Amino acid sequence: MNHSDKMATEKVEMADHVEAVKTVHTDGTVDMVDTHAIGGELAEMPKGYFRSVNFIGTVIAVCTGSMCAYLGWVLPANTL
Repeated sequence: MNHSDKMATEKVEMADHVEAVKTVHTDGTVDMVDTHAIGGELAEMPKGYFRSVNFIGTVIAVCTGSMCAYLGWVLPANTL
């Protein structure tokens, strides 16, 4: 069973016309998250977004940064 199966969610209207998703966790804590912060649907994405220079550049930058961080740890750690 997945942990998310145990959580109850509902959409609520808050002050200043803000819609939020209220999630009650199994330990009793409550999260209120703005619906605009969750993200959108794939159909709302601009055409060709995943082939754009900005998206591909971001993926390459994150991968390169991860490789540099990994090598920055592994290379000195092997010599110790």
